Amino acid sequence: MIAAARAGAGRAAPILVGWTGQATAGRQRRAMAEAGLAVFATPEAAVRGALHLAADRRNRAAAAELPSREVLEFAADRGAVRQVFAAARAAGRLELTEEAALAVLAAYGIPTVPGRRAAGPAEAADAAAMLGFPVALKILSPDVVHKSDIAAVVLGLASPRAVREAAAAMLARVRAARPEARIEGLLVQRQAARALELRLRLGEDAMFGPWIGFGQGGTAADLAADEAYDLPPLNLALAGQLIGRSRTARLMAGYRDHRPANRGAVAEALVRLSQLAVDFPEIAALTINPLFADADGVLAVDAALALRPAGSIPSSPSRPIRRSSPGPSGPARARC
Repeated sequence: MIAAARAGAGRAAPILVGWTGQATAGRQRRAMAEAGLAVFATPEAAVRGALHLAADRRNRAAAAELPSREVLEFAADRGAVRQVFAAARAAGRLELTEEAALAVLAAYGIPTVPGRRAAGPAEAADAAAMLGFPVALKILSPDVVHKSDIAAVVLGLASPRAVREAAAAMLARVRAARPEARIEGLLVQRQAARALELRLRLGEDAMFGPWIGFGQGGTAADLAADEAYDLPPLNLALAGQLIGRSRTARLMAGYRDHRPANRGAVAEALVRLSQLAVDFPEIAALTINPLFADADGVLAVDAALALRPAGSIPSSPSRPIRRSSPGPSGPARARC
């Protein structure tokens, strides 16, 4: 079967295998996966996988029938992204700082909150004065992912003195709570107006390759268990369908005194994020949380990005994803 899979590379019809068992079947499943077969531990899981593929094919066929004149085109700064990744690897790390992750998003046209790096409390106060009050203050460390867990985020700072005092206290807290953490400074950001909090994610599935997730954001995102998934690349039609499969879509429509969020801007952010996944398979995982969304648009407030080790970057994705034309050297295009 493995030899047949290799001989049939590029086949039009996918092959899905349900191979049960533990002691002896595990080794065979790994060999099949390495040969490019979609293999599952139970027949039920294989059927679910086939249903996902069928739904994805229907969605893409429907999107392809839309008028070709409706095209989202943007010029991503791929060179800037390469520089950010090269700098991280040169420093010996795979997890980017928040500042670097936001720079990657900005290179693909996803709006990000203005911010400045500071080495210490005095520089943080100066940065806040340049950005304008109020500001948010965050620790910059590749080893502190969930900043709120150790009070490494302070909001609503309205004066240089407040920033200096908060920065000194934050550095002391982080050093006490995480003495092993590498602290690279502080990030001062202009505080954004509160809005609906969303979460956008990129990840990798062992069978289907890269995936993109969308759902409720904020510190309770994992508890909410509201996330819908699709396979990149997306266009605006597919992004809109992805949004619609989440419970968060109802919140985006507006409720009580909350105005509807700009669904088109959210869909565009998803398209841009999916193109990033296509262009840079070295991205192991990426999370935007929160992405603020209101009637005026979207704003990425926090982001985390992890790279693959240099020796494990695939020459081609584990699932052949279809690249949006005209390719990595030109502007990204996505049919709406």
